[in-house]
Amino acid sequence: MAVYDAGGVLKPLVTIVAVFALLSMAGIAVGVVARFAWYAHAGARCMMLIWRSIAWVFASVGVAMLPVRKQYFPALLLLLAAPVLIGMAGMQFGWIYALLGFIAFVSMFRNPLRCIAARLRGEDPEIPE
Repeated sequence: MAVYDAGGVLKPLVTIVAVFALLSMAGIAVGVVARFAWYAHAGARCMMLIWRSIAWVFASVGVAMLPVRKQYFPALLLLLAAPVLIGMAGMQFGWIYALLGFIAFVSMFRNPLRCIAARLRGEDPEIPE
């Protein structure tokens, strides 16, 4: 099944989303280090976490608009970044918010998590086109 690409827009869009996801993960890593820095102000850390979370949501919306076959790499980056953001939210706001975030994470990524679990069991799950 061929995917309609209106004027060659799809390939640059995939590249932009992948770069955005990588930059978002780099920002998250820097934020984790800054979290423990003695000179960081609590309000600034809170705002950075909120901005990173907003960036994660926009990146996930961008990935969701891609065809399924093009979603794997950017979605994997988002899948890895989500627990870091949830952990940061738990440290900043409390464990109840981390628990709610974890429940939302499992709900949103239930099919990829099932696929990963099947591959770890040695099965070959069906991948949609």
